[in-house]
Amino acid sequence: MEEKQDIVETIFKSKATPTTKPLKRSHRSIELNVKHIRLTLFQGVDSELAAKIITTVLDHVS
Repeated sequence: MEEKQDIVETIFKSKATPTTKPLKRSHRSIELNVKHIRLTLFQGVDSELAAKIITTVLDHVS
């Protein structure tokens, strides 16, 4: 008795890529202007890092 084995070929089709991607906009969380220094922090920033940056900027300016 002979075994018959079929070889199945896989066909990969790439998905159509959209021509225009939706714009991803960040929302401002904090905007600080002190003596000609502008600091803008966006939503989702690490709060501890933001606090360190703000205190450093304020210490430098004063």
